[in-house]
Amino acid sequence: MTSAKVLVSIAVVGFAVVPVLADFNRTHATNPSWTGHARYHVVWQALSYLALGALALGLLWVPGPLGDRATVPASEGMVQAA
Repeated sequence: MTSAKVLVSIAVVGFAVVPVLADFNRTHATNPSWTGHARYHVVWQALSYLALGALALGLLWVPGPLGDRATVPASEGMVQAA
């Protein structure tokens, strides 16, 4: 169970951090030749990925009212009907 959480966490960190690293440089978000509106959208997109990654890690690692039972179906690739 913990190994599955670690693997999902690695994927989430990659999903959340790589766009920030790729977009916050002189060729994208800080490029003065880009219009302000285009830079706004690339920053908004990168920060959205970062926020979704933080949410996903929180949902994965912070225990909730169901304890670990809530993450078992997701980490094993199963979907259970309510």
